[in-house]
Amino acid sequence: MGVTLYSLLLPDDRAVDPAWRGLLAPEERARADRFRRAADRQSFTAAHALARLALGRALGLDPAGLTFTATAKGKPVLCGGPVRLDFSLSHAEGAVAVALAPGEVGVDVETLRRIEIDQALAETALGAAAAARLGPDPSSPAWRAGFLAAWTAREAALKAAGLGLTAPMSGIRIAGATATFGHLRWRLWQSPLPPDHHLAAAWSGTPGLSHHPLDPAAFTAWCRGAAPPR
Repeated sequence: MGVTLYSLLLPDDRAVDPAWRGLLAPEERARADRFRRAADRQSFTAAHALARLALGRALGLDPAGLTFTATAKGKPVLCGGPVRLDFSLSHAEGAVAVALAPGEVGVDVETLRRIEIDQALAETALGAAAAARLGPDPSSPAWRAGFLAAWTAREAALKAAGLGLTAPMSGIRIAGATATFGHLRWRLWQSPLPPDHHLAAAWSGTPGLSHHPLDPAAFTAWCRGAAPPR
C-alpha cells in the first residue's frame, strides 16, 4: 500500500453542509464554531469530516465513531485502529486535503488568495539559496507560485516527521521528488490545484501515491452514506 491522497476544492459560498458537520465529534464542532471567519469554519469542518471518511473507508469502521488524540507536537493520531496507519490533514481557505499511508506521511495545501509574501519572508522561511531560486520579482505570479510550491513541500515533510512548524523550514532540502532534513528523508509529490492552490505530500517508505480529487457534491454524498468516490 502506498499513499492515498484526497483533495477537495470547497464551494465559494463558504457554507458548511450539515452532513459534514454531522460526522464530527462534539469537541470538533466546538472548535469549528470558535473560528470567526466563515471560510475557516468551512475548511476546518470539511478537513476533519474528510479525514474521518478516509480513515473509516481504509479501516472498515464507522467514520463518526473514530476517536483521536495528538502527539506532544500536535500531530493527530487515531486511537485504537486495528492496523498501523498514519494520516495527515490540511486545510486552507477554499481547499482541504487528507493523506493516509502505512508509514509516516504529511500533507499540506495552501492558497495564493491571502498570502502576503516578499523577499525577506522567503529568505527567512526557505533560506537565502532557495529564495534566490524563485527569481527577482516577488510580485510576479510565477514567483508567488514558486514560493507556494516550496512552502507546501517543506511543510508536508515537517508534518510527516511529526514536527509541524516547530523545526525550521529552511533546514529542509528539496531535490526533485525527495525532501531531506538532517538524517531524515521523504518521498515528495506536488501538484497545483487550479485555480489558486498548491498541494504537496511527503512520506517515508515505498513509492506510489494515488490522488483522488473530490468535488463538493461527491463529498457531501459520501458524508451522507453514499459509496465513496473512486
